[in-house]
Amino acid sequence: MEFNINLTELYKSQFGIVAPTVATTTFIENEVTGNLRNLTVLDDDRNYRNYSEMGVPVWDIIELENLIEDGTGKEFNGYRFPAETTLEASRTKKIVETNIVGLEGMVEELISLDDWQLTAKGFLINYDSESYPAEKVRQLERACGLLHSNIPVVSEFMNLLGINYISIHELSLPQLPGYSNVQPFQITMKSKKPFTVSLANGIVL
Repeated sequence: MEFNINLTELYKSQFGIVAPTVATTTFIENEVTGNLRNLTVLDDDRNYRNYSEMGVPVWDIIELENLIEDGTGKEFNGYRFPAETTLEASRTKKIVETNIVGLEGMVEELISLDDWQLTAKGFLINYDSESYPAEKVRQLERACGLLHSNIPVVSEFMNLLGINYISIHELSLPQLPGYSNVQPFQITMKSKKPFTVSLANGIVL
């Protein structure tokens, strides 16, 4: 059985972006052994440490660490996002603008920096057959449905920005015509900083 999964085109058609670490890949499944052969990826001279299931090199892997869920007390064993997941980060400033009589323009007062706004986009793919990746969807839904506001995260990109904890706000699972074994997803998140409330010292970061 032959599968043609062009992730670059999938990202462009579904999300309108070009994923820089995704190679156009064609692979063939041997119907007798079930092994994958004839795997090709784009050449790249960078020093990568991680690879996707199709052999595509990526420089960052996003992982949610183990925790005890606040809302239920249940143990969560962590979650590793698909290697092809792309991440976008943006941050705004909290600014108070004041009009002054006789002064052109406005006076700005910088209050603080807002949380990082994070958007993860990617695909859950069943590489073994044309069946829907139901178990992968359940695992993602479990991770995104945590009743926990400060989820510890390991990601070279996020950690570089000083983000070690996140809260997950929304999971979107749109349908993708023409691919029975591919489920797109989009997740919106915010950076978080854990704190404790002390009767003596107030809020302690």
